[in-house]
Amino acid sequence: MIFQLLIDPKNSNKPYRELAEMADVSLGSVSQIFKELEELNFILRTKKQKLIKNRPELLKRWIMAYHDVMRPKLLLKRMDYIYPEDFSLWHKIMFYPTGEDITLWGNENAGALLTQQLNPALHTIYTNASWQDVSKNLKSRPAENGRIEILRLPFTLNLKDEYHTRTVHPLLVYADLMGSSDSRNIETAKLVYEQYLQHIK
Repeated sequence: MIFQLLIDPKNSNKPYRELAEMADVSLGSVSQIFKELEELNFILRTKKQKLIKNRPELLKRWIMAYHDVMRPKLLLKRMDYIYPEDFSLWHKIMFYPTGEDITLWGNENAGALLTQQLNPALHTIYTNASWQDVSKNLKSRPAENGRIEILRLPFTLNLKDEYHTRTVHPLLVYADLMGSSDSRNIETAKLVYEQYLQHIK
């Protein structure tokens, strides 16, 4: 829900039912979240609309909650490439949507695609397909401490809205990178913020 409000503040004035579908939450949850946001001074109600306030602070809180609560539940599988040399050729891998299945690069890979400033040490893939199908495309195999992580797509996505049609939304890329202790990732996150997330300032 917070993700939808951060990517486009105008979403705060959409009907609750539409927001529930976008965020994949119950209708009652939307009402409760708005109530809590208002109590925390993140929403200002006027006679005609609801305005998102203190966006940088809301973003900070959402990133913490995403890493602490949501992201661990999204991990489907850890993998490694069958052929180790394929690790450096990741940018040549193309994911083509089939039916309702969408597979997109996230985290360091997406940061590299969006900024051209990072050489990924971990490969992150978000998908609503099965990890087995993704694994076939990658030519990879399960590995407990593998350098590929496959995660379930956490939000309803419209492919035409995605960047390069290859990465998840820059907000999710930023959140992933900011959750890292790697200084390279933090620097790339700052570039993503400056280039794609100016509306949150």
